[in-house]
Amino acid sequence: MLTRRGKVAIGVVVALVILFALGIRVTHPQSGMEHALGSAESSIAIYRVTDNYSLDDKVVVALPENGPALGIVRGVVDGSLDVQIGGTLFRLALDDVNGKMVVIIPFLGYPLSWVGL
Repeated sequence: MLTRRGKVAIGVVVALVILFALGIRVTHPQSGMEHALGSAESSIAIYRVTDNYSLDDKVVVALPENGPALGIVRGVVDGSLDVQIGGTLFRLALDDVNGKMVVIIPFLGYPLSWVGL
């Protein structure tokens, strides 16, 4: 028989596998828009992988020089998006956009920064 901790661990792993299969991902942004509780670097972002974007969607993007970043869609052009990250507007291919942001968890990014993630 499994102990209570074993059952909880199996439950957590099963839940994570199901969320991953549904397109839910987690990242630690290295730059991007600020929110009411602090900067993007101090947070964890949970996002959903998709290919459908519209104006004012909050998105997670992959910047080659800075890693993951939080931005806002300011324009949709065939095959690319205009994304505002901070005060800068980037035209990014759809392949560089990871997905739509679902929720931001503030302050959990600080411990990840300490260990280099």
